[in-house]
Amino acid sequence: MIVAFTSLSQYWNFSWRQLWFFSYISLVGVVANLLALDLPYVAPLLLGNTAFLVILLRLGPLWGVASLLLVSQPFWGTFYMWLSFAEFSLILLGWRLGFQQIKLLFLLCWGVLTPIIMLLYGVWWQMSWPQVVLCTAVLTSTGALNLLGARLILNVAVSFNQQRHQRLGEQLAGRVTVFSAAPALLLISAALHVFVGMDLAKHHNELTRVEERFSAHSSLQLHLYRDVLQQLA
Repeated sequence: MIVAFTSLSQYWNFSWRQLWFFSYISLVGVVANLLALDLPYVAPLLLGNTAFLVILLRLGPLWGVASLLLVSQPFWGTFYMWLSFAEFSLILLGWRLGFQQIKLLFLLCWGVLTPIIMLLYGVWWQMSWPQVVLCTAVLTSTGALNLLGARLILNVAVSFNQQRHQRLGEQLAGRVTVFSAAPALLLISAALHVFVGMDLAKHHNELTRVEERFSAHSSLQLHLYRDVLQQLA
């Protein structure tokens, strides 16, 4: 549940602590979306969207909208920008309606978005249905991972009032977790880039070898045909 980490009375407050938390989480979200991979090469793994969910659920909708605009910059003007806007709006709606559990927020948000995504992929972009199902599964799974990631960060990124009731060791562990989670996410994204790049290089080498064999075989056949024609002439 996330109700313990939010407060309606603090929506319009400003502090340097809030600005630092907003800047750090949003910057990591931007970098993560810049490194977003297309899996399976048509549906991006938008793990950076975790950032605006964390900001929304911790600091409120104004900070959340600002984070959404920043995190969406890497794919601004695309379908995935509108998908992120819809995800933000549905999560905010569900939370304001009293859906305090992550699974309820997920069911509300992606229960609405999943059929819309399938229709757009299948009808508007006329993709094959196996590919539609695969791409939709990637986006839906990413949405689930974003909500789980937001919950984990909120579990350790407690408020200042909550920190006063914690032991020093617990405060230190929470801060280490928050500040190490973001670099870990970027390292995972970078590792995925490396693995996908290696896989693409492998396929490129295989295609190059096939092309060379085909070229050699075609050249040999052309020489044979030319010799036959010369003999017939």
